Amino acid sequence: MKLLMIVCIALILVSCGRGKGGMNKDTKADFQLDQKKLDELGSAESDATRAPYEGKVIEMKGVIKSSKKSVSSASPNRYSFYLCNAATDEDTDCAICYTDEDPSASVGKSVTVKGKFDYAGVVTLDDCVIY
Repeated sequence: MKLLMIVCIALILVSCGRGKGGMNKDTKADFQLDQKKLDELGSAESDATRAPYEGKVIEMKGVIKSSKKSVSSASPNRYSFYLCNAATDEDTDCAICYTDEDPSASVGKSVTVKGKFDYAGVVTLDDCVIY
C-alpha cells in the first residue's frame, strides 16, 4: 500500500512539471505579443478585452532591463524582471515578468520569454521561462 501511494505521488509531481506549471521553452504559446499590444491590454477599460488572454501562455521577445528577488509572499514567483523592447526603455514601457529562476545573468541580453498572462491592476507574465 505504501509503495502504491509513493508511486502515485511521484506521478503527480512529475505531471506538475517541477512545481512551475510545466512551463519550458517548448511549451506552445497561445499568443505572441509585442510590448505595444501588452500595453493596450493593460490600459483597456473592459475586462472582456483581456479575458481571452487570462491564464494563457504568452510569448514575447525583448531585453531584460533589470531583475530583483521577490520579497513579498504575494508574488507568484521568486524573482521579477522587466522585459523591454530595448535596454534604454523606461521601466514603465516594459512588461513585468515573474520567474523562479534568477534572471540576473540575462540582464542586458535579448531573450524570448514565455509566461502566463495575469491581470491584477497591471498586466504581468507569471511562471516565466527565459531562453
